[in-house]
Amino acid sequence: MTKSKSKIEQKAITKVRDLIDKIEFFKHDLKDTDKNISWDGTVEMYNGNTDIKENYDYTIDVQVKGRTTNNKKFSSKYRFPLDKIDLENYLKKDGTILIVCIFKKDENDYRLYYSNLLPYNIRAYLKEFSSNTIKINMKEIKDAEHFENICRNFKLDKEIQKGIKENIFNEDNLYSKDGKISKFYTWEKDTQNFNPQSLVGTWKYIYTLDKNGYTVNVSYGILSNLIESLNVKIYNKNKELEFDDVKLETTVDGKKIFFGKAFTIDFVNEKFNIKISGTLNDRIKQLEFIDEAFINGGFLINDFEFNIESNKIEQNRFEKIMKKYKKLRDFFIKHNINKEVNFDNWKDKDFDKLEKWIDAIENGTFIKLNSNISMIGSIDIRDIKLSVFATKEKNGEFKINSIWNNNMASRYYFKYGEGKDSLETRIFYLALNSQAYESDDINFQEMKNCFDNRILSEDEYILLNLQLLEVLKAYDITRKTNLLEYSKYLSKILLKHETDSPIYYINYAQILKRENKLSEQDYKKLIELRDMNSSIEIKICCNLLLDNKSEANILIKTIDAKSLEEFRKYPIAIYI
Repeated sequence: MTKSKSKIEQKAITKVRDLIDKIEFFKHDLKDTDKNISWDGTVEMYNGNTDIKENYDYTIDVQVKGRTTNNKKFSSKYRFPLDKIDLENYLKKDGTILIVCIFKKDENDYRLYYSNLLPYNIRAYLKEFSSNTIKINMKEIKDAEHFENICRNFKLDKEIQKGIKENIFNEDNLYSKDGKISKFYTWEKDTQNFNPQSLVGTWKYIYTLDKNGYTVNVSYGILSNLIESLNVKIYNKNKELEFDDVKLETTVDGKKIFFGKAFTIDFVNEKFNIKISGTLNDRIKQLEFIDEAFINGGFLINDFEFNIESNKIEQNRFEKIMKKYKKLRDFFIKHNINKEVNFDNWKDKDFDKLEKWIDAIENGTFIKLNSNISMIGSIDIRDIKLSVFATKEKNGEFKINSIWNNNMASRYYFKYGEGKDSLETRIFYLALNSQAYESDDINFQEMKNCFDNRILSEDEYILLNLQLLEVLKAYDITRKTNLLEYSKYLSKILLKHETDSPIYYINYAQILKRENKLSEQDYKKLIELRDMNSSIEIKICCNLLLDNKSEANILIKTIDAKSLEEFRKYPIAIYI
């Protein structure tokens, strides 16, 4: 004879009551009969004595089921078949805790299992339904303290999830790249002695928050690792501070300490690992630290000595790498490259290419190029852009000079155009286009020295204005503020030469607009220029700078297609 299903479930409810009775600040209202549609009752949580109303905290709906098993051993997990209609009802109340009690022949030999059926999980299960029942994943309840923790955390997550719309329960959106951060919540009884490392390997609801702190998505997953900042400092053996940003990573496999961007101490395998990474300055600092550590036989973690065995082969290898990086740093300093380049994605061929061009610029080694003439051009090597002047030699190869650091300003003669409209200059920097100004090695002081205390010809003032426009084009692409500052420097030279020039003033005004520094006086002058000048192009420019886009668009329609095409090449066209 088998026991009736109702009697088994009554016994299951008794076992759940016994469990809850062991929790000091919990009460239950679990009924053997007169069940609700999908529930057997509730669990009430308090923050103190349960007889005091003010201590009441929260009520959780629960459903209890009972089953028997002939298996010799209990499993830590269980799968329970649940009706679809029950899940739909749980969703209407924003969640339920399902508890299943599994009995062996001896009714005192049993296990309790639970499942947090919160909106996220319910919606996931409902998507899987191909019939009227589905098997729910359940985990073992270890003891009363464990169940208290389950219920307290259930409350935290339910309050968050009940306000989230169905369409954002999407794991694909969890790891966004638009400034959102991930966060999880946990309840612990002993907050003073709480060890966050204990959470590693546990399952948590992970919420994605936007920049305003609003929850925009939820997922469910295991916390595979935890990274914490440590109040620890790394010193060399001379007790000089090397690193103070020290982090501890806890995984299910063990613990590791990270410091700098290259060093790992693996406490599982008792290893000190080195992987050079980061920017140029990062890498040099790492290599200098390694060199000292090899020489002194280790380093200090606070006052604790961490020793490293002497390894001459490894030491020589790192010294060779360090020499290469320091040579690169010297070149960067000499050529005004202040860019923080992350070399982590660079390959050996990228470093080889950069070293080849450095050797050509610094030591005069020739380079083969696919060209028949001398030329100004840009060299792109991963994240670095250099501007060079390549002079074709008799041997067919090219001698390379940096256009910024080799006194190029008056070595060559430049002529623009033909006949009476041609423009002439010996100032090299008046021959550059916007691509040159996108370079990382610009020497602004060298260019300023070229114009300071120098009498310019009328041709050169025209070319100077054209240069200003090329600088602005480069700024609009790179957003480098020093380009904007340099364009303002050129603009002031032009305005000093011809104060009343509408073109010179408009170019100065568009610099100010990019800086959001147009004054009331500037607006008045632009209005005056617009109303007093007969040139359609000048009227369009003034309206664009005044944010009168509708009026500007009306005027744009009045000019021919060729003129419009030329106008759109000017940097002011970004305001159309």
